[in-house]
Amino acid sequence: MIGDSRSFPGYPMRDRRWWVRPEQEYQAERPVEPRVEEPREAPPSDRAAALEAELVDRDRRLREALTREREARLEVDLARQRLERDARKEVERSRRELVVALLPVLDDLDRAIGAARDRGEAEALVTGVEHVRSGFLDRLRGFGVERFDPTGQKFDPARHEAVYTVPASELHRSGLIVKTLRNGYVTDGETIRAAQVIVAGPDSRSLL
Repeated sequence: MIGDSRSFPGYPMRDRRWWVRPEQEYQAERPVEPRVEEPREAPPSDRAAALEAELVDRDRRLREALTREREARLEVDLARQRLERDARKEVERSRRELVVALLPVLDDLDRAIGAARDRGEAEALVTGVEHVRSGFLDRLRGFGVERFDPTGQKFDPARHEAVYTVPASELHRSGLIVKTLRNGYVTDGETIRAAQVIVAGPDSRSLL
């Protein structure tokens, strides 16, 4: 019988049929496969702590990003305001320069009207020139420019330019403007051209 050592004295025999061999002997001859260890999971408390730390870090980075965004937006707003302010100043400066350059034309119209009246020119001609001057002044008012005649007012060096003085009398106290030789102009309360005037000076007959 195969597998029976008693059939051949002196020659031990082993039965290699797995279906008749003891289970322990069969398992012992099987190659041992390497054991792969499963990754050990961190305890729930450690995972929660790691997630909490990551959440805190992301929240910090978000706040920093929002702060940088607000600062950048503020810088843009300030830059835009500066540009708008500078642009308005430049427009205002250019407008004033243009107005000041045109004022001599009004001076010429004033002189032409005065000379025409002194010579007794035709009333129709004088009236026509006055209409031209009036239209010119209307255009200036549209730009916020106003004309002023300070005759009878107290002399103000910020608004008036004294060409010369005359002795004060009972009619004109010292420091008052006796006559306006050239009208002045203002815009937004600021003088863009001072009025040329004659001022009453100190005199023993002054009523002051």
